Amino acid sequence: MSEQIPQNTPENIAPENTPKPVKLRIWPAVAIGVFQVAGGWLAVRLASTNVESGMAIGLVPLASSLLLLLWWITASRAPWRDQIAGAALYLLAVAAVVFSQATPAMGGLLLALALPAFTVTLAAAFAVTVPVPWKQRRLLLALCVIVCAGVYCAKRVDEIGGDLLPVVSWRWTPDTEARSAAVSGLSVNGTAELPAEVAPEEHTVARAERPAQRAPEFVCVLLGMGQISHRSKTTSPFTIVVATLLRQSSGSPS
Repeated sequence: MSEQIPQNTPENIAPENTPKPVKLRIWPAVAIGVFQVAGGWLAVRLASTNVESGMAIGLVPLASSLLLLLWWITASRAPWRDQIAGAALYLLAVAAVVFSQATPAMGGLLLALALPAFTVTLAAAFAVTVPVPWKQRRLLLALCVIVCAGVYCAKRVDEIGGDLLPVVSWRWTPDTEARSAAVSGLSVNGTAELPAEVAPEEHTVARAERPAQRAPEFVCVLLGMGQISHRSKTTSPFTIVVATLLRQSSGSPS
């Protein structure tokens, strides 16, 4: 019997160049998202001073963002090209938020709101898009970063609130100066009229019209201003006794 040689059919040929499916290690990203939500809430609730509140508002989002970037580059199991592209896209999105404001300082304040949104949104996107093939999945993740950046670039920092968080509004809404100008009776850079000052003569007349307040008579005696010329009904018994004793001690006639 002749030995049958297997033919090189497509079923028998091992696909050497077929890329392996990408399976991300997503549990660290989910843990970082939970840390951002729980840590941010606890830090703000437990802060008792403005310094502690500022540290909670700034440090927790910054730490979460750095941890997410570190996970993506070192432990995500993503292809190295996608790791570099994803990190670059994330940094560009953060820079766009910072420089979208009037000053970089205002943009830095806006990061206190933007970075938590970036971290939580990406953590949720990593968890939800597990069944999606990697080619479509990476596009969805990139779209999440772009949408988050666009939302916060469309916001404007108006002022800093009492909790040290920036007070933001949409760019197409009126700003503080426009709202102040729209209020009836107010004008931007206007001056307030103070009541006219009372002339010194009016003060004198008003003081003269007040009922005379007689000082206690024993004070006059102690100051050597003379004896009591009269004893009115308002003179207290204590004043009469003290004045009499002072006369007797000084040898003056009663």
